Amino acid sequence: VIIKEGTTVIGGEAFKESCAMQIALPDSVTEIQDYAFYNMKNLKRVVLNSNLKKVGDSAFEGCVSLYSVEFPGLVNTIGSHCFDGCVRLQSVILPNWITKIEPYTFYGCSSLRNIVVPKLVNTIGEYAFSSCQSLENIFIWRTVTTLGANWLGAYYPNVTIHTLSGSKAYQYAAE
Repeated sequence: VIIKEGTTVIGGEAFKESCAMQIALPDSVTEIQDYAFYNMKNLKRVVLNSNLKKVGDSAFEGCVSLYSVEFPGLVNTIGSHCFDGCVRLQSVILPNWITKIEPYTFYGCSSLRNIVVPKLVNTIGEYAFSSCQSLENIFIWRTVTTLGANWLGAYYPNVTIHTLSGSKAYQYAAE
């Protein structure tokens, strides 16, 4: 999919269930609205631009072939359910400016192996990493003070929570 330079917003459901395999956003896009790329089963790769600031709820939900996403530096909002059900997603580099990982953001990302929670994040929402059975390492700063219900879901014996002593994540891991 080629999106014209000058486009600033990718509207809700704009490419819902499209057959595209790759999307590259021009520098002019600053927002991806809810469900914009929902259920694009063939989508494997997304190239996000450096001016993007907001990614809406369920924007990439159900993109079962998506395997890697790297967010540029300016993104400060990633909506709930954004990658829900992206079963092949193995790698995500989160932007440094987000302060919350919304509920169900990575729910069902069963191939996700490692995640580094950015330093400004203070809340990880409910079920944010639930059903991520392949998760091996999660790095969480002391700044996270709120962990939503079942944020990590079921017990995964192979997951290591990397955090500092005394943090909320440390207390969770110790339980």
